Amino acid sequence: MNDRQLRNYKKYTLVLLLVTVGALIVCAAAFSFKRAAQAASVGPEPVVTDHYTPKQAASQETPAPGKASPSPRPQEAPAGYVVALRNGRICAYKQGQAGPVLISSAEPAHLPPGDLELLQAGIPAGSLAEARAILEDYE
Repeated sequence: MNDRQLRNYKKYTLVLLLVTVGALIVCAAAFSFKRAAQAASVGPEPVVTDHYTPKQAASQETPAPGKASPSPRPQEAPAGYVVALRNGRICAYKQGQAGPVLISSAEPAHLPPGDLELLQAGIPAGSLAEARAILEDYE
């Protein structure tokens, strides 16, 4: 190999080395900007839509594993709605009416035993909106 070819290889190697170092610097800067952006976002924003009602506790009160499940007892709803399991479907009924007002698309077979007991006994709801929120908890 002559001296001229050796200089050309050195030149190309130096150019590739500079390009690689530049790419590493750009990647490091992009990573630090991404971390700064993630640190700036404190938490998720609350989701509020027409079909979502935020609340602190879920309507179904499933006991922790290992604890005895309280025996469900039917309760009277003050305004007249009950969410219950009838004919294999989770439905909301208005007191005094035979047919359901709302029907859930959720499969009761996938629910925990504690939730099934609550639904078989009936969960009282004060209004149609509250009954809808209870149904949405099971979907």
